[in-house]
Amino acid sequence: MSGFQEILLILAILLAIFFIPRMTARNTGRSPMRPAVRRMPRHLDGRMRLAILASVVWMCGALLYFRPWEGGWVLFGAIGALPLVVAWGLYWVFAGYQPHGHKQGPLNRRR
Repeated sequence: MSGFQEILLILAILLAIFFIPRMTARNTGRSPMRPAVRRMPRHLDGRMRLAILASVVWMCGALLYFRPWEGGWVLFGAIGALPLVVAWGLYWVFAGYQPHGHKQGPLNRRR
């Protein structure tokens, strides 16, 4: 029974840590902060949809061919999953180097 009481005590401490600052912050008289500006979700173009579909088909084909649940984990990992992880990882890295609408005008350039 003492284990259950310890869990309840830890839960009570966590609730106090998260909710007491929120309850006291309401009475400070500060003006509410503006919500953060959210970007619209990027719509998937045809190439991205084709890449996602090819990835799903490749993974399903590798699952059916290598049958990792019967012991073919190494081949499935090397031929089925690893190429997808590498390809999507490279896409993720190269997408980080692409500008995302942050065009600088002549007055906003750093010197």
